[in-house]
Amino acid sequence: MNMRQSLLHKCWMLWLTLPLIALCSAQAHAVPITFSVTVNSSTIAGTNGFLNLQLNPADSSAEALTATIMNFVQTGGSLAMTSMNSGAVVGTLPGTVVFTNSTAFNDMFQGDEFGSVFSFNVMFSQET
Repeated sequence: MNMRQSLLHKCWMLWLTLPLIALCSAQAHAVPITFSVTVNSSTIAGTNGFLNLQLNPADSSAEALTATIMNFVQTGGSLAMTSMNSGAVVGTLPGTVVFTNSTAFNDMFQGDEFGSVFSFNVMFSQET
């Protein structure tokens, strides 16, 4: 697997993992659940790319949900100073980023020179 394929694979895995975490947390019913996420990016360290995180409802009948990204830490590399947010997303990494699934497409897209690893906590909570 070449470096580009590896990067795409990791992006897809992260893109697929967050909705699964959200689905698992849906059973909490108003009790916030926090997960720790760690991504080993050592195979792409030093390359430029993007972090793309989304929280989108399955359909218009989906229950209201908030995802809060916090405690972002990256070993090596550097984040772009700003992010391109679409929909119901507020914030920029490494600070707190809050997503709600109140619109069809809720996306944070931020440039990054990847380091060896990055991690963050994501807290899912239902709107009351």
